[in-house]
Amino acid sequence: MKRVFAVAAVSLVAAVLAMAGATAQAGHPGGGLSKMDSVNPDSYDTYRVVFYGGEFAQVRVHGYGRTVLALAVYDSAGNLVVVDNDRDGSDCLVTWVPPYNQTYTIRVINPASISNTYWVSTN
Repeated sequence: MKRVFAVAAVSLVAAVLAMAGATAQAGHPGGGLSKMDSVNPDSYDTYRVVFYGGEFAQVRVHGYGRTVLALAVYDSAGNLVVVDNDRDGSDCLVTWVPPYNQTYTIRVINPASISNTYWVSTN
């Protein structure tokens, strides 16, 4: 009985890990972007990332400085797709479902007069 339980437990853990890996890479070919960076005062940093069409896409920014950051995502034609600029802190999160595979431009925006270090990640 213990052996059956152990095999079932290992199988369950393997299944959960497999699902977690698939979810983490659902929106972005080859896995997501994950990077620490610093944005200059009154400026923005730009990243270009490909997301799969029809799959959940997510971009998250966590600021470590004293400024409030904003996050904007533009499609390949330059149209604003999603934005988080609610000014309630230095954490931003946007989600959407791209209509087809394309390269998106991600902007981490710092409107303040001092720089800010942040972590940006995508799925």
